Amino acid sequence: MLVRNETMEYLSKVQPRSLYLSLWENWQAQEKAEPLFTPAIPAYYGLDEALAELIEESVGARIQRYARASALIRQGCETLGLSSLLPPPYRSHTITSMNLPRGFTYHMLHDQLKARGFVVYAGQGPLARTIFRVANMGDVTIDEYQEFLNALADVLGRSAPSPIRTPVC
Repeated sequence: MLVRNETMEYLSKVQPRSLYLSLWENWQAQEKAEPLFTPAIPAYYGLDEALAELIEESVGARIQRYARASALIRQGCETLGLSSLLPPPYRSHTITSMNLPRGFTYHMLHDQLKARGFVVYAGQGPLARTIFRVANMGDVTIDEYQEFLNALADVLGRSAPSPIRTPVC
């Protein structure tokens, strides 16, 4: 980083809110040639691998894959009678937020799906009691998304949705 000396003088008077992000404390450690903390080396390796996979797939292809996955999940959930939290223009391709089915708490839904090998996430803040979330990222196949929808149908006591044709995005 390039920082003006005047800025560093100012930062020396600011109470740090985080060790990792304290520019002043990190600069002081650098001046002494001693690291302020041991960096999380596995995180660097993980980032390196994730970037290599992204380069191999390409950003555009990744975006399209996530778009197809989110469309498939939403279509399957809607077939099961569930409704999306957000209208289409505001939906993310990386996570799907669905309203909890009538008669279910998040914990009931989570525990029953987990027993079948799937994990869903709770809503946050005021949405914690009304929605559940499904991640659309990762190396997940269309068949695995269909298995999730079948498990969700089983938990809800509904017929499994017909295999969903992969949406074209």
